[in-house]
Amino acid sequence: MMKLILTLEQFPIFLAGAYGNKTRPTPGLDRWALRSTTFDRAYSTCADGLETLFQLWESCDFSAERFAGRKIFLSDLPVEAPEFFDAGRTVSSEAFFSDLVSIPADSPAETGLVWVHFREWDADQLDSWLLNSVAARNLFALLGTSGELPAGDVRLYSSEIQLPWWIRFPEPAFEGTHCPALVTADDFQKILDAGTPDAVFRDSVRILTDDDRWAVVTSDWFLTGFENVEEEEAEADAPELYAKPDDWWDQNDVASRCFEEVQELTKLLTLQN
Repeated sequence: MMKLILTLEQFPIFLAGAYGNKTRPTPGLDRWALRSTTFDRAYSTCADGLETLFQLWESCDFSAERFAGRKIFLSDLPVEAPEFFDAGRTVSSEAFFSDLVSIPADSPAETGLVWVHFREWDADQLDSWLLNSVAARNLFALLGTSGELPAGDVRLYSSEIQLPWWIRFPEPAFEGTHCPALVTADDFQKILDAGTPDAVFRDSVRILTDDDRWAVVTSDWFLTGFENVEEEEAEADAPELYAKPDDWWDQNDVASRCFEEVQELTKLLTLQN
C-alpha cells in the first residue's frame, strides 16, 4: 500500500483542534487526529523549516520495508528532488489540494512512498483535502517543519518552535491518542522503528537560532534566553523558565524562584554545544 508523508512549513501549533484550538473549525484536521497519534511535544531544533525537512530526510531509512517501492517527491520548492528519490516534480499546494486524488495519475503501481512538501499553503485548503480527498486515506504522517519566529531580539517560546505532528501507527489501538514524548526531526526514524508512541526518545531538546536565541526543553521545563549577553544587559536578558506541561503558553516565568533548576538546565545547553 502506498504511503504518503506530507510536510508543511510554518504550521502554527495552535491551528488544529487537537492542540486546543476552539475558535476555528478544523474538521479535516480533527478527523486526521482521530486516525493517528498526536505528538504533543515535537520541537524544531533549529527553528528553520527547510533545515527541519532536511533532518527528517536524513533520519528516514528509505530502504525499510515500510517504504518498499518507487519513491516520488512533490514540492513547491524550486530545487531538484533529493537523489534518494526516484523521481521529483514541482507542484503548488493549491493544485495539489484542489485535486481530490492528488497523487500523480502516472505514478507506477509499485510506488511505495509519495513525500509532499510545501512552503506556501492554505489552512482551509489543507483541511478540506483531509476531509474529502481519496489520497488522504494513504496519509502516513502529517508533520509541521517549523514555527513562525518573530523578528527582533525576543526569546524563543514554545508556540514558536513546537511542531504539530501526527503519525499513523499500524496498531489500531494508537488511533486518536496523544504522545507526550519529547521528539525532534532526528527521532522520526526511531519512532517508526519503535512502532509505538509510548517509547522514550530523548530527555531534552536544545534549540539555538542564528541570532543567539536559545531554549532547552525537558519533560518538566522550558528554559529560554540569549547567548553572548553583555554584562550591563544581563539582568534584563536573564533566562526565563516555564513549568511544563501545565504552563502550555509560557505565561508564568518562574526563573527567579528556581535558581538551581535554571543552572542545571543551562548546563544541558553547554554540554550539547
